[in-house]
Amino acid sequence: MEHQIKSVFQVVALALEIFGGTVIVVSAIYSGYRYLANFLESVANPVSTDSIRVRLGKSLSFSLEFLIGADILRTLITPTLNEISILASTIAIRITLNFFLEREMGHLLKKGVAES
Repeated sequence: MEHQIKSVFQVVALALEIFGGTVIVVSAIYSGYRYLANFLESVANPVSTDSIRVRLGKSLSFSLEFLIGADILRTLITPTLNEISILASTIAIRITLNFFLEREMGHLLKKGVAES
C-alpha cells in the first residue's frame, strides 16, 4: 500500500513539473511572439512592452506554484533530513522569485499598464 501511494505521488509530482515547465515554455514563446509583432508594427513609433512583461510575469508566478507543489510531493515520498533541507532552500528561492515578480507586476499595473 505504501509503495502504491509513493508511486502515485511520483506520478503527480512529475505531472506538476511537466505542467509548470509547459506553462513557462508556452508563455515565453507567446511573449516573444507578441514582442516581435509589436516591434515590427511599431518600428517608427515604439510601443511599451510593459503589458507583455505583466502577462509573462503572471505566467511565471503561476508556474512556480506548480513547481513548488511538485517539490513538496517529492519530499513527502522520501522525507530525509537532506531532502527536507533541499526542499526548504528550493522553496525559499522560488518564493523569493515569486515575491519579486509580483512586486514588479504591481509596479507595472500601478503605472496603468493594460493587461492584454
